[in-house]
Amino acid sequence: MSTNMMPPAAPIQDPKVEAAKPGTKEFDAPAPTDFSEAIKVDKNQNPWAVMIDYIKTVITLASGILGFSVTFVNALVGTAPSRTVVHLVEAAWFFLIVTIASALFAVGSITGYLRGKRKETKPAPMLCNVSYFALGLALAFFALAGAARLNQLTSPPGPKPQQVGFLTKLGTVGPFASGAATLCDVKATEEQCENQLKSAFAGVQFAQLPHTPGFLILIGSADRERLTPSALHRYGSNAGLARGRSEWVSQELAKRYPQAVQKAEVVSLYTGPNPFENAAQAKSDPDRRVEIWAGATSDN
Repeated sequence: MSTNMMPPAAPIQDPKVEAAKPGTKEFDAPAPTDFSEAIKVDKNQNPWAVMIDYIKTVITLASGILGFSVTFVNALVGTAPSRTVVHLVEAAWFFLIVTIASALFAVGSITGYLRGKRKETKPAPMLCNVSYFALGLALAFFALAGAARLNQLTSPPGPKPQQVGFLTKLGTVGPFASGAATLCDVKATEEQCENQLKSAFAGVQFAQLPHTPGFLILIGSADRERLTPSALHRYGSNAGLARGRSEWVSQELAKRYPQAVQKAEVVSLYTGPNPFENAAQAKSDPDRRVEIWAGATSDN
């Protein structure tokens, strides 16, 4: 018994699929990219939200730059900065503060308008422009400061100024109370004592010196009056009292003029009463003072 078998039907090929085979023009050509959606602008976006986002970005940048520059100001200006670099950095800080203040006022203006407390928002766009402009100026001043600092580092050092030797009397501290090595009264309050010390050291002017002194000579003195038992036990003699006065003045100078005194060698001397001045008086004010002399040696 014979059976007639039908041949299998050929699969139906899609002309587009058939054409997109390797080696054909349709397969090798990339599909065109449509950028029309990417460049469309959302016209329904809230303009106030956009402005507030810009303001927050400006505040973040200005605050970050300000905090970073203040933290690392020593590295920015160097250990011995020139006045130009310092003034440029100060100007940059000023404009950063203006940037932050203008942006905050702009946010306040917009917020007041949206809450119905203000009828118009005219200050907001102007304040935004001010903040952008101030931020740009701050960055420009930082760039100038960096250029000035770089020029300072790369320029050859100038000749070292020659130090001139000198020896001059800075002033006199006193008179001290009889038997006392300090100027503060035991019964005086802290405020009264500080006012008295300021008045006593007001005549000591390190600014009048040609340069920082290399040494200080403190000459303490005492009068002819016998010491009380307690003072005698503490100082031993009038010479010890005079030395104690000069040492106390040395401590006060270190506290009040640290930059001028820290590198100076302090020499404390003492002397007895002056036999040619107020010889008839045992308690002589000039004999209960400390003379301060400052000096330096020459480079020659």
